Amino acid sequence: MSLPSEPTDACRLCGLPVRGRRDGFCCLGCSHVFEILKEMIGTPDPGAMRVHPFFLRMQAQGIIPAEEGDVLWAEVDPAPGQPVPQGEISDERVLKVIGMWCPSCSWVIERSLLKHSGVVGAAASFASDRVKITYLPRLVGPSDLVKVIRDLGYEVRETEGEQGREKALRRELIRLGVAVFLTVNVMMISLGLYQGFLTELSDAGVRMMGVPIFLMSTAVVFYGGFPVLERALKAAGAGGFVMETLIGLGALSAYGLSVYQLFRGSLHMYFDTASMLITLILLGKYLEARIRHRATRGVEEIYDLLPGKARVETAAGERYVSTEGVEAGTVVRAVGQEQIPVDGVVLSGEGRVDESRLTGESWSRTKGVGDTVLGGSLLESGELRVRVTGVGSSSAIGRMISLMEEALVQKNPAERLTDRIMAIFGPVVILVSLATGVVLNQSGHPLEEAMVRMITVLVIACPCALGIAIPLARVAAMGRARREGILVVNGDALEAASRLTVLVIDKTGTATRGKYQLTLSEDIGEHDEPDLIGLVAAMEAGSDHPVARAIRGLASPAKVEAKGAVVAEELPGLGIKGTYEGEDVLVGNEALLTSEGIELEPSWKEAASEGAGSGETVVFVSKGREVIGRMRFGDTLRWDMPEAVGALQANGIEVHLISGDTEQATAHVAGSLGVDRYEGNVLPEEKVAWVGRLQREGHRVGMVGDGANDAAALAVADVGFATGDALTVTKHASDITILSFSGARLLAAMELSAVTSRTVITNLFLALVYNLIALPVALAGLVNPVIAVTAMLLSSLTVVGNSARIARQARKDPAEDELRQKR
Repeated sequence: MSLPSEPTDACRLCGLPVRGRRDGFCCLGCSHVFEILKEMIGTPDPGAMRVHPFFLRMQAQGIIPAEEGDVLWAEVDPAPGQPVPQGEISDERVLKVIGMWCPSCSWVIERSLLKHSGVVGAAASFASDRVKITYLPRLVGPSDLVKVIRDLGYEVRETEGEQGREKALRRELIRLGVAVFLTVNVMMISLGLYQGFLTELSDAGVRMMGVPIFLMSTAVVFYGGFPVLERALKAAGAGGFVMETLIGLGALSAYGLSVYQLFRGSLHMYFDTASMLITLILLGKYLEARIRHRATRGVEEIYDLLPGKARVETAAGERYVSTEGVEAGTVVRAVGQEQIPVDGVVLSGEGRVDESRLTGESWSRTKGVGDTVLGGSLLESGELRVRVTGVGSSSAIGRMISLMEEALVQKNPAERLTDRIMAIFGPVVILVSLATGVVLNQSGHPLEEAMVRMITVLVIACPCALGIAIPLARVAAMGRARREGILVVNGDALEAASRLTVLVIDKTGTATRGKYQLTLSEDIGEHDEPDLIGLVAAMEAGSDHPVARAIRGLASPAKVEAKGAVVAEELPGLGIKGTYEGEDVLVGNEALLTSEGIELEPSWKEAASEGAGSGETVVFVSKGREVIGRMRFGDTLRWDMPEAVGALQANGIEVHLISGDTEQATAHVAGSLGVDRYEGNVLPEEKVAWVGRLQREGHRVGMVGDGANDAAALAVADVGFATGDALTVTKHASDITILSFSGARLLAAMELSAVTSRTVITNLFLALVYNLIALPVALAGLVNPVIAVTAMLLSSLTVVGNSARIARQARKDPAEDELRQKR
């Protein structure tokens, strides 16, 4: 094996730019790693190579010969499109595809990718212009995947910013401008040619006018229509039919008939029809791209937030590096009006940070030492030194993008049905069109009339509007949701939420703010309050419950550190059970103590009941089976939750409140919310049973919770709404995550679901009505090809425009005004 002697554009090992080196690697390190990996091939333990990412890249790029690779890979290669075999290493890649003009394009791309060896999964979304590919790196590399798509006539980019989108649109605008200019001239000359039907024209006169329109229409059809013809041809090569297939056949048929008639000296030429078909389709798709971009801008914007470079502190000073090369623990610096490049914790400095494009909050926050910052947020003023905790796919924005990409490529049963219809509709329309022409010609109609009728059927029956009716509305809704601080993880939930009849709300951290404050602390015996709190904080160190977070915030770090020998286990809905200094320790509610056979004194029971009756949470602490203290924590109701609950009930949704807290505390909050159905002392598994019982009764149930001890209930509900922040978006099994939760945002999610459902129904109705009317009208000869293509484009633009209405100005969150007034 020899190293490449000629320079390449990218490093043969890691893929970074070579930067002028002639050995094929970007740096000396990659060259050394390459030699080490070569030596590893001959070692007695080749299994180590199996999981090495550098080796996988070399295998995929053919740097390691197949005969050497066969020693390491004993598995049988899976058939294209089959699931990943157990123990096999797979990778995923999401690519931006430029040039998909209709949903059939996504079907052709999927089919072509799945035919390629090493590709085990492909899901393309026309609405979001993205394709997600699951592949085996040992068999196929990213460049091979890109080539498959480009060979179909599409452009491929990893990501695309606003500048790239505008550049692509400008290219299409130039093509459209040339086509319009030539088509106008073709139409003007054709009007003169048509005078020959009223006054006699000589053969020379016909040729004098026919040749110029022949030349101009040739430019329109083959230059202006190049994208149409190219995709139609490549789709046919892949065994598929797309919108361009029908338009291309129609334009070429009109053009071919016209050329034939020109050489015959006939006046029956249709160069104007061929030119108008191409020009109208270019105009329609340009307008559609503009409108669709507005509809999907909320989804696209999140990719623009991906940081590119970070200012890293090193021993030699500061230097800029790609964020892909930044590791956890590195220290980076950000100054005013810069984008914070990574997730991290502030080590020093202070500044105002705007996280609105991540969380939907329109106000900035002051961040200082110990605070968490998110990559992609804007540092409005000040200066921060940040220790990196997450970057790339492990950062908050990386996880949000991953979840959104998953949701974008999901297809519900209705979408899969329309995909199947689209797959067979093209061939059926072509057969119907041919049959129409043959029948007319055989029944005595002139060849010209039969051909025109055939072309009309071809172009009017394109089912584009049907194909985009559902996915475009969904993408527009997901984009608007993201801008309002609502992350949609399951696309089906967007519509399902509008059909809910019951909404079950968890109390702590959802109906209430989950910001507990200690209102009372009592200790018995040798433990003073700081020592008691330190012990409890050590026991609660691994818990994510709001009470646990409040306790840890109160404890002295020295006291917590002194309890280092604590061993604890969290019991959801009850508290913490553990050991310290050889004795059992319990921290939790009265039910926990009772389950362990520990009885409270009557006076403490009475005091606990009094605290719970005022909405407070009471925590007891026992050590060695003796109660050594209790603490009472007060939580506050989210100020807009009563109004939100009232609005939900007014819309016919029954609201339930459940909690692992005491019955009295739950009843207090339920009374403040105006909720009649509530239950306290509910364990996590009982929350699941509560949801299941409602579903068996015929209700469609939504569950709203913070995921601390209701993750299972979120998963089994028809729609799960998780509350949280950008750092925990992947933590809980929810369908929709509401960042910076408020009652107003819960209402916004429900309202958006209703709007999405109405839009989908309207889109499907418009698309179906068009196709039911258009084909019979074309078969009857009531329209000509130009009117047919105009009608087809108007049907698509109607569906696109209707979907774009979803993406209009986001719902105003009244909580923002309230917070501004408090600040």
